[in-house]
This record gives sequence, C-alpha cells and structure tokens, in this order.
Amino acid sequence: MAVGGRSPGILERIDAGARVRGTLVFDIPRRTRLTSIVLRDSARTRGVRISLVRA
Repeated sequence: MAVGGRSPGILERIDAGARVRGTLVFDIPRRTRLTSIVLRDSARTRGVRISLVRA
C-alpha cells in the first residue's frame, strides 16, 4: 500500500537504520492538533515516539 504511488509499501520490512520517506494517512477528529506519534512493530513493542512539531 502506498499513497501517491510511492514505495516501499507500508507492509514491507524496513531494515534498522534505513531511512524511508512517505505519507501516513490518519483519520483524526477535527480541530485535533497532533504533537507526536508512536510507531510500533507490534502491540507488544515499546515503539519510537516521533515529534510532529518543527523545532
């Protein structure tokens, strides 16, 4: 799956340390201002927090 014809697809493996650019699409309530997201390999992993606020 890719947005705008980009690849790799979201379900493909990404090796540790690799950089990937793409677009993630979320359905969030109106007037919501996201400050960060947490990406996880599965529900059992700690994941990594990514800031969405520009420094």
